[in-house]
This record gives sequence, structure tokens and C-alpha cells, in this order.
Amino acid sequence: MLLAGDTFYSIAKKYSMTVQQLQDANPGVDPANLQIGQQIIIPAV
Repeated sequence: MLLAGDTFYSIAKKYSMTVQQLQDANPGVDPANLQIGQQIIIPAV
């Protein structure tokens, strides 16, 4: 679940993955329009 201030970059860094891997796992999610409480998929890397 996304928290205030989360970005694809910060999430990717937290889980030791690339932003591209995170985007590939969440094709319907607009990284420029993330919402607090939104759920995204964190892929296993």
C-alpha cells in the first residue's frame, strides 16, 4: 500500500529493484499519478 511521498523510484530503491521492473509489474499504474493507499505489485527479483 502506498504511503505519502512514495514514488516508483523510492519503492524500487527500497526493494532493490529497478524502476523498470516495478513498472513492468504494474502496467496499468501511472507513476505520475500515485495515490495514498493505492496497492501495487512488488515483483520478486
